[in-house]
Amino acid sequence: ILLISQGDPLEPTGISAITNQVARDLGIYRCLVTLDEDIDPEHSIKADRDNVQYEAKYSRLIELLSEEDEGLVPRLENAIDLELEKMNERKQQQYEESMQNNNSIKNNEKHKTQFRPIADWYKD
Repeated sequence: ILLISQGDPLEPTGISAITNQVARDLGIYRCLVTLDEDIDPEHSIKADRDNVQYEAKYSRLIELLSEEDEGLVPRLENAIDLELEKMNERKQQQYEESMQNNNSIKNNEKHKTQFRPIADWYKD
């Protein structure tokens, strides 16, 4: 059994800290997946490698999953797209509610920014 995690730097409360603790508690190793350099050149460099048994690039993981099940990656991508859409809808709704409920905030400089959807690169 391997715990697959992304290659974030070790932070006291970040995903690396959580996956490290879960792996230790379960007595298992971690599999580290880092972004390819064309997506983020520093992702692999900054990744926490504590208790990592196997490491792969994101593109290699996609290849492996596709070899096993051709439809898996498109299904995952579709599920991610739907979740991002839901997140953006919730974010938009929260923004609009805060602007409606707090008329005085509309004049406050820090709240003059427009609603910004989750960035496209977030999907990568």
